[in-house]
Amino acid sequence: MQPSWGICAWAAPALSRVDDIDAAQRATVHTVTSVDALLQGDIEQCGLLGRRALADLVRFTAAYCVAMVQVSLMEVYGDPAAAMAVLGEGRCLLAAEGGSDDWRTIQLQTATSFVAGLVGDGDTARAEAHRAVAVARRLAIPTLLATALTIQGHWLCADHSPDALAAIDEAIGLFDTGAGDLLFATALMDAAVLRAVSGDPAGTADAARRAVDYAAHNGSRVFVADAVAVATLVLAGRPKSGAAAATANGARRGSALGLIPSAFRGDPPTPHRRRRRICRRHAEPRRPRGRPRAGRGDDV
Repeated sequence: MQPSWGICAWAAPALSRVDDIDAAQRATVHTVTSVDALLQGDIEQCGLLGRRALADLVRFTAAYCVAMVQVSLMEVYGDPAAAMAVLGEGRCLLAAEGGSDDWRTIQLQTATSFVAGLVGDGDTARAEAHRAVAVARRLAIPTLLATALTIQGHWLCADHSPDALAAIDEAIGLFDTGAGDLLFATALMDAAVLRAVSGDPAGTADAARRAVDYAAHNGSRVFVADAVAVATLVLAGRPKSGAAAATANGARRGSALGLIPSAFRGDPPTPHRRRRRICRRHAEPRRPRGRPRAGRGDDV
């Protein structure tokens, strides 16, 4: 997927004519418009279109894989077991087709890693990401390697691993040279947080700015909201940047972006909440035992 090309939005006009095309083409239209709905923050439409796509698909194609991920993501914060079950069905379908280590394997592994992490299964998330990176390297597929590295880096980031930034930077390099950029903003956001806690203000500012610019250029409200939230986090951790942080936080909570709650609230924690915890852990001074915390800063 290449959101920067704007292709997802092209499929929307075709929705009114899906009954005039065959099942495979109909599934493709439903899949692509499902992705566009997710990027715009229309969660209900995303799930509806993803399920329609799966209903028309009988083989593990690229369209099936994307629709599978969309439907699984829609279940994460409502029914985690159902989210993993959707991926399980994909795994069974791929096995029935005699799937080996090819692009489909990598897609399934990265999807499983991301969703498993979101539902709180960190062991599966890390293991699947590691496998996906290994297969993508062996097959030398830049887009899938960039995707796998981004997801691996995200979970390493959550684990506070020193290898996290190396994985994220490698992914960003691949995105910069033309790899499919669906997760480019995610990689940039994690890079901003990691550089902030490592004391690299210039690198932090560059990554945060690029994340906002990329998401805004693509017209993705979800990624803009998340990128602005990351900008708020890193600004809040810098001296004399309180006013800028408050401005960014106001934008995130305003009418344009404030209607998108999925990136910021959830149990298990969402990616944004993990980033916020990482920033807090490094920003807060140690308190004497028994002394209460002055404030949680939940508004950031």
